[in-house]
Amino acid sequence: MTERPVDKKGPSKRKFIQGLAASATMFAIGGARVAYAEDGAEYPVDSKIRYDIIAIGGGTAGVPLAIHGAKRGAKVLVIEKAPQIGGTLFLAGGNMSAAGTRLQARKGIADDPNQFFADVMRLCHYQANPPVMRRFVDNAAAVVDWLEELGMTLPPSDPVKGTGHADFNIPRYISPIGSGRALVARMLPEFLKAEAGGNLRVLMNTGAKELVQSRDKRVTGVIVESADGVRTQYNGRNIVLASGGCLMNKELFEKYNGKPLYSLRVYPFSNGDGIVMGVKAGGHVSGGEKFVAHRGVILSDRNFPSPAFTNIGHELNPRFRLPWEIEVNTLGNRYVAEDSDIDTLERAQTSQPGMACWLVWDQEIYDKAPPLFVKLNKDQQQKAFESHPMFAKAGSLDELAEKIKVPSATLLATVNAYNQSVETKSDPLGRSHMPLPVTKGPFYAVQCLGSAIFGWAGIDIDGDMRVITKEGRPIPGLYAVGEVAGGWQTHGDVVVNGGTVTPAVALGRYLGLTLPAAI
Repeated sequence: MTERPVDKKGPSKRKFIQGLAASATMFAIGGARVAYAEDGAEYPVDSKIRYDIIAIGGGTAGVPLAIHGAKRGAKVLVIEKAPQIGGTLFLAGGNMSAAGTRLQARKGIADDPNQFFADVMRLCHYQANPPVMRRFVDNAAAVVDWLEELGMTLPPSDPVKGTGHADFNIPRYISPIGSGRALVARMLPEFLKAEAGGNLRVLMNTGAKELVQSRDKRVTGVIVESADGVRTQYNGRNIVLASGGCLMNKELFEKYNGKPLYSLRVYPFSNGDGIVMGVKAGGHVSGGEKFVAHRGVILSDRNFPSPAFTNIGHELNPRFRLPWEIEVNTLGNRYVAEDSDIDTLERAQTSQPGMACWLVWDQEIYDKAPPLFVKLNKDQQQKAFESHPMFAKAGSLDELAEKIKVPSATLLATVNAYNQSVETKSDPLGRSHMPLPVTKGPFYAVQCLGSAIFGWAGIDIDGDMRVITKEGRPIPGLYAVGEVAGGWQTHGDVVVNGGTVTPAVALGRYLGLTLPAAI
């Protein structure tokens, strides 16, 4: 690759938005050059500085990485495709878990990372990545303490053992007041302070397009494209993929997770760019086989991916509402004890054909059970059962089976077998809560398709966050953190309380503090 000088017109303006407030900042590309790639393409090269850290993504992991890297004197560049800083935190609950925090100490809770590691590996059936999990639990407490110092507030009851999924054996789970947006609001002043101090530069509305590698495969930079289509190359000692997952990219999601993408429910910029770049640089995607579906989303139509019509996930968690209905798959068979714990229910639905389940019940259950559709009033429910493709109502089980397209004989046999279990108070699948049989028409059904709130598959990494090849060899100069590295790293084959936000923030901070820099 050869270089020569190129003229530029001077500084350009970028609008810096954090979603709650906005400020203008100026960026000048000085001493720019043109690089000629082997394919003949030309890219201006910003040779003004070789950055210590280039973070591709200014979200849950990229923000703390930039703050702590710049604070210790490293020269940091953040490349953000969106018009705002914060990424998926604008949609996330922001729930976190950590051991050995000051919060726990104030409440007299004895805990430490060793207990946390043993507990969380047990919960995820030892399916997570042990070195990454170890790094996460060792750095989690410092992050929670830091966020508290920045003004994060919590409910008086926190920490708790859990709220929805499997509980920890010690209270270490927190739910920040204001959810993920509150975390952005707490970190943003520190981010702006780092930018004002001169060690942090931010490129908004700018997409990373490809990584630059030397002949020995070391990643040495990134080529980006601005909103007006101008491409520029930036060079750095350490390139960090922190660009999120691929839940807005149906083809990529299904390729690597092996499951259909039914609903687009997440951050609009989660399109998998970092995964694509990591693979092109020699990285390996792993973890898709551990994917676990989120339950309870009722979609608007069958033009997948489809928007959500309503969500009954809370009502399908026996911790909050014991089941009165039965669940059948597309073959008409029950497949799980409906009052099992949420992790069992999620894995069971994930393994069904098409990750699909129908809830089936009768009029007496409809009249007597706790509400299933808490977000829909009676008129909305009636209209849904008349015309919505995911709802069905019929005078007989045969007619219901025809409407929901399951074998009539199988559905009838399934309901009869369940009714017998209600009578004998003994269910072959192990269900205990069986208040009423399904006998009195009209009969009802609603379909919930397994959906995704984060991706299990991602660029594989080692315990130092280095991107590795399929053979386990680190790619020099390239790191990955957050969802781009795959949720399986810290979730295994379940949803671990706090296992998404906390490791992204903690490991982003860890890289900011430890990546080599010419300080």
